[in-house]
Amino acid sequence: MRPGPLVIVAARNEADRIGATLDALRGAFPEAPLWVGDDASGDGTAEVAMAHGARVVSRRRPHGKGANVTAAAEAALSDATVPQLALLCDADLGESAAKLVGLVAAVEDGSCDLAIAAFARREGGGFGWAL
Repeated sequence: MRPGPLVIVAARNEADRIGATLDALRGAFPEAPLWVGDDASGDGTAEVAMAHGARVVSRRRPHGKGANVTAAAEAALSDATVPQLALLCDADLGESAAKLVGLVAAVEDGSCDLAIAAFARREGGGFGWAL
């Protein structure tokens, strides 16, 4: 079994959703290291993430999604055994996070160097992109 990608999950106040997301990612990538970049959540997001097997990089004050994902990536990359392929996603994907397997497979088989998911239909705010 391949180790799978390094998985980095961006989170802020997602305690009610991150467990399902991490479970789906663990099911899809059983050997992958799971890391969460927690942006100073106040709802127990970090604790839920750790209970679901993720390593968490958390800060006391908000720094924004990019800064926290970067901090998690830097922490993960300090391990010499970390996979060369990385998957970045949001904590609120729930069970749909398992569908990210196709993106990773496309990069692994050389079909592309970078794969980006877009939502089938737009819900809520944001740009409708999942990276």
